[in-house]
Amino acid sequence: MRTLGPGEIRTTAYSNKKIVNANCVKVVRVDQLASNGVIHVVDGILPNTKKSILEIISQDSRFTTLKTALGRTDLSSVLDSDGQMTVFAPTDSAFDSVPQETLQRLVADEKCLKNLLLHHVIPHTICADAVTGRHRTVSMAGEDLKVQRDSDDKIFVNTAQVIQGNVLGYNGVVHVIDNVLVPNKARNIVDVLSASGASSLVELIEVAGLTDTLRSQDNIAIFAPSDQAIQELPEETVKALTSNPAALAEVLQYHVVPQAAFARDLRNGAMLPTLLGSNKLHISVKDWFFHTIVNVQCARVVKADQGGCNGVVHVINKVLVPPTQTLADVLDGNETFSILVKALRQADLITALQADGPLTIFAPTNDAFKRIADDTLDNLLKNTEALIKVLKHHVVEDFLCCDSCFSRRGKFRQVFRRSPFSYSSHDGASVTSCDTFATNGVIQVIDRVLRPPGIHFDN
Repeated sequence: MRTLGPGEIRTTAYSNKKIVNANCVKVVRVDQLASNGVIHVVDGILPNTKKSILEIISQDSRFTTLKTALGRTDLSSVLDSDGQMTVFAPTDSAFDSVPQETLQRLVADEKCLKNLLLHHVIPHTICADAVTGRHRTVSMAGEDLKVQRDSDDKIFVNTAQVIQGNVLGYNGVVHVIDNVLVPNKARNIVDVLSASGASSLVELIEVAGLTDTLRSQDNIAIFAPSDQAIQELPEETVKALTSNPAALAEVLQYHVVPQAAFARDLRNGAMLPTLLGSNKLHISVKDWFFHTIVNVQCARVVKADQGGCNGVVHVINKVLVPPTQTLADVLDGNETFSILVKALRQADLITALQADGPLTIFAPTNDAFKRIADDTLDNLLKNTEALIKVLKHHVVEDFLCCDSCFSRRGKFRQVFRRSPFSYSSHDGASVTSCDTFATNGVIQVIDRVLRPPGIHFDN
């Protein structure tokens, strides 16, 4: 509202608390009618609003660092334009309290710096009186801010205290704070890993000599094994990897996608490229009751979209190991499956398991075949037509993970079923070992041979 003098009066109403402010001064009585107008009673002198937020910051000696940072981005024009913004402005002392190494990393990248500054801006006006308890809002960086008034009547924004509130401009309000608010989107993706429960991965990245490589990447996605996932690795595996940085680097590069793939971008059946040459990651997305299960190479995504200024982190519950052999090669190299391999060769199907996938094979062990009577098994191996039918009944043209395949409808449901309360089972068979990977698919080990319709044998 224009006034008779210079400046304007801006009113803000917070309906949930029935609070009305004029230029961030509380209106204590409204609608006092007079013969020639109306009077609203306020509990203080209304501050002048001739300056923009940018001018307020630029002309205050407490904000020289903030002013310099704004000058390195295109945000100065935003804070000088019309609008209704709230800016939580860190003082020079607040910036000085940030470790120099951290601060240098934040300001070295313009995108990181812009996200840092945007996290101090809200696209609407919040006066100090409106903060009556605990509130949550979203900054212009797209991340949450917790704003609260404590029992001592102090106002905090996340961990920063408001040391002066309600510095009013014609396009919003400034609240002076004593700490810098650092969102994940202002951090390099390597720093986001530590904040997302993957600090053990950061240590391995350092051992592999990949820290600078990942810091310099732009728009990447890291599928980051959680600290627990790395702790669950066999001790000898960890020793072997850490003693061979080159091999460790290959394993870690297999977790990095050279594009910022957010959760909304992950599609069932997608094959994502990695930094490890031609090796790709298979994505499976399954709906289960009221939530969606997302797996990458059968590792569950347990925390998604931890965004950094140069990419995004998805925390997973397993360490991914890049496969080097086809399904046929994996089976052929394991004596546990010698009868299965013999049968595949007998039926001339071994080459089918060397083809491009994705494929899932439910692989009966030798013990599974030995459950069949000797003469019945001999007859089956001699009857090529029946053998082909039995073996094909164990293969699905899809990439099916052990912990999500029970939610799939259609073809796989007809071949194999799983109860969410027990091991997968069908035709008396159970999965005894899950998710053995090959370059063209995955192996699920079962303890009985499955019988397709029309084929009968004791099992």
